[in-house]
Amino acid sequence: MTPITAIVEGAEIEISGFGMRAIGAPDLPLLDQHRGQVVALAQNVIAALCDLTLDQVRQLHIEDFAMLASEALFQVEQISAAMGLPAGFFLEQGVEEAAA
Repeated sequence: MTPITAIVEGAEIEISGFGMRAIGAPDLPLLDQHRGQVVALAQNVIAALCDLTLDQVRQLHIEDFAMLASEALFQVEQISAAMGLPAGFFLEQGVEEAAA
């Protein structure tokens, strides 16, 4: 993974590896907030699950972002199925958003 930078106690450091936790109930408002906005949804889920800021997520090399986004969106589909929702529920705009 290509390193990203972070400011810790006023010093710039490079972060070259980090993990991704599993999506959970506390993340549901985040999913609902970015429903139908696939890139914003992926960025915010990656930030939440990897304990990164949005700026750090935006620094990711495109290949690293694609790998993490794939895992994050897979987890979004899994949580949708666990809730009895269609797999793409959070990836598609709701009827009320599409009508606006």
